[in-house]
Amino acid sequence: MSLFSKFTDLLKARRDEWPFIRGPYYVIDPAATVAVITLGDDKLATDLAALATRGLCMTCPLTGGRGDIEKLVHTLIGNLSIQHLICAGDGELHPAALNALQVLFSKEQNCQMALDAAGKTKMPLTPENVAALRKQVQFTDMRGCREADKIVVRIRELASSTTRSTTGFIAPDGDASTAEKRVIVADNLPHEFIADKAGYFKISVGKQRIVVEHYNNKDERQRVIEGLQARSIYLTLIRNGWVSRLDHAACLGRELTRAEVALQAGTAYAQSSTTAV
Repeated sequence: MSLFSKFTDLLKARRDEWPFIRGPYYVIDPAATVAVITLGDDKLATDLAALATRGLCMTCPLTGGRGDIEKLVHTLIGNLSIQHLICAGDGELHPAALNALQVLFSKEQNCQMALDAAGKTKMPLTPENVAALRKQVQFTDMRGCREADKIVVRIRELASSTTRSTTGFIAPDGDASTAEKRVIVADNLPHEFIADKAGYFKISVGKQRIVVEHYNNKDERQRVIEGLQARSIYLTLIRNGWVSRLDHAACLGRELTRAEVALQAGTAYAQSSTTAV
């Protein structure tokens, strides 16, 4: 493989990795919900990154001008897991950059004022960018604080108050003409099991049919559903309101498909989980 081919392969790989924009970012956990920026204080940013506090996604020492603010905004809204941004440190920041940061997170200011504050740079923000930022990310002002332990306490508080629900990363090469986004799904997504208020199911394969037993959350059997096709069974469950969560429905679809394949092939079937389905 030529040097040029290796270089182009590397560029292609980076397009599928967040952060998509180069910058002074120290990434700890891309699926976490809290990001921290330090005003021109690289030592504080690296110290916080080294602590690898649970719930901390990344740290960034803002040292440049308005362009760095715009890169930061694109980076934040490119990761749908980030729900909080802490601003800490007491380093010097370019006045225009500081003003842009304040206006961007001030919901009392309209989008156009935020864009005017950011100014014209190589990566200009759009009203849609600003609206997405304000909707997705809550701003916590800890300017002047350089004590890592106090910042860590706040990171933990914010992380514990939000649901870790990563939905992926928005790559910057979607179709701008149609507002189409290219979303890259994160690998090995964490998932916290939440019981479905409608109950759970035990699935088995009989001699001629798929058998589904529906239980309430008191472990009392409510009904038995039988059928030949996974699709017909899960549509019946959904239309009758016997499943109320999307993740539960997805899990049922997977398990019923496995059961249908086993029925058609005449092979053994064992449900992956009883309580989670």
